[in-house]
Order: sequence, then C-alpha cells, then structure tokens
Amino acid sequence: YGPGMTQPKVAVTRAQYDDHPRLGVALGAAFADDPVFHWLIPPDVSRRDERLAAFFTSIARSYLRRDKHVYLASPDAGGALWSAPGSWSCCPT
Repeated sequence: YGPGMTQPKVAVTRAQYDDHPRLGVALGAAFADDPVFHWLIPPDVSRRDERLAAFFTSIARSYLRRDKHVYLASPDAGGALWSAPGSWSCCPT
C-alpha cells in the first residue's frame, strides 16, 4: 500500500463452538481452487461448495470441541485452524 491508501480493518478473534458453520463456509470457499481439493472433490461434482463447507465444518467442529486454536476473521472473511506440533496422535497410548 502506498501513501494515502488504507487497509481495511479485519477483526480476528478466537472462535467459539457455535462458529463452526461459518468457518466451514469461509474455509470451503478459500480452498475451492486448491489443487488438492480439486483432486478430493472434483469441480464437476454436484453440490461441490456444500461438500467443501461440510468438510471444513466438520474439521472446525472437531478442533473447537478439543479446544484447539481456531480463529475467525471478521464475521465471515476467513478463519484459521491450528494444531500445535506434537498435539496429534494416531493411536491412544
């Protein structure tokens, strides 16, 4: 940004459990053009946007249920899911 230009303010807050549907929609839209998601859910699949949103809603719900770091930007501008290194395990000990 140059002189005189302003950047819009975006509020980023820790997400609450009830935010998982909004996170699912925002993250589904953000990853719609991602090559991995083109392979997982090809662009010609019916109701692809709904399927992407359902996938990310499920992941967000899981992270929020386990009190992992989940953030929401503005009302629906985007979100972030973060799991600390070493916090995931495939098998119970």
